[in-house]
Amino acid sequence: MRLMFLCHFARSFRSKRAFAPLEKVADFSRRLSSDKADGGLRHQSAQTVRGLRSLTGFTFIEILMALVIMSASLIPIMIWIPTSVTTKLVAEQKTKAIFLAEGLMEQLRYQVINNFTTSRTATSQAFSTPFSGFYYNITDNGDASLKAITVSVWHSEKPSNVVTFYAQIARRY
Repeated sequence: MRLMFLCHFARSFRSKRAFAPLEKVADFSRRLSSDKADGGLRHQSAQTVRGLRSLTGFTFIEILMALVIMSASLIPIMIWIPTSVTTKLVAEQKTKAIFLAEGLMEQLRYQVINNFTTSRTATSQAFSTPFSGFYYNITDNGDASLKAITVSVWHSEKPSNVVTFYAQIARRY
């Protein structure tokens, strides 16, 4: 009775093409042996394995299609990376230029307050070693009572990204 149930159970699995490796499978080559020796779990016969081979893993075509889909989805990301690196570099240069222009403007304000009559005009001057590649212009209107000072800073790689600061300093008596 039990063996007939197992045979019917195994045939129903084969017809639905389901795969259950830990289920009790009837082995037709050892039909007469006792189920008690191995607890009813037996190694599957070659015929059962051949019938379930298509359900045990991925085919080469499926793996190839997955690789094609993944590579097609990675192309836009790979195109975006150089753009983001360039944007980061430009933002970093602009931040350094703002820092340098603020420092130069503070230095000029201090010098103007101490000596109002000296003109402070400079063109295309380079910054020192930690900020090599950055250049600046200073323009001074030379007015005796109200100085208008302009400081422009840029990097040699992107001269179009100029940071400009304006300041007006009145003479104090």
